[in-house]
Amino acid sequence: MKTLKVQGKGEASVAPDKCIFSMVVSEKQDDYATCHFELNSKVERLRDSLVKIGINSTSIKTSDYSISADSTYSKKLEKRIPDGFTGRHRLTVETPIDKQKMNPVFKALAEGSSDPSISITFGVSDTEAVRMQLLRNAVAAAKVNAETIADAAGISLGSIISVEYGWSEVRLYNELDYDATT
Repeated sequence: MKTLKVQGKGEASVAPDKCIFSMVVSEKQDDYATCHFELNSKVERLRDSLVKIGINSTSIKTSDYSISADSTYSKKLEKRIPDGFTGRHRLTVETPIDKQKMNPVFKALAEGSSDPSISITFGVSDTEAVRMQLLRNAVAAAKVNAETIADAAGISLGSIISVEYGWSEVRLYNELDYDATT
């Protein structure tokens, strides 16, 4: 029995249906405890303002949180000396792609920080449906590849013996990314 192995590549283009806002709230203080408290207070006020405009609290997520010790170099002492602490809290907020929802979120985020840098990306809510479409498209492409090779070789195809599938070959990505600094 002769075996013909082929690969199929699936592609799908889907209109995004959700908007993901991302921003960093930061705080600089002389001591760790004050930095932690003030950073959390800022974030809590921001969360409250988002909930007040109708954003579900489960749509507001922390994607990164850190407080680090700062230092500066002293030429006089010829060494680095402590210079307080800086805290950073990255938040993401998901909304449907709808100007009535997106504009108030953007405004709340911009007002929630003294130095806002807001990144906006777009995504698809039902990634599983997109993944299934990609797989269907990949199998169809593999079938066309097999038929083309068999025809060129002057052989006829039999039944499928095996299908190899790996998660690492399924990639979803978004080419759109906007950065809005106010």
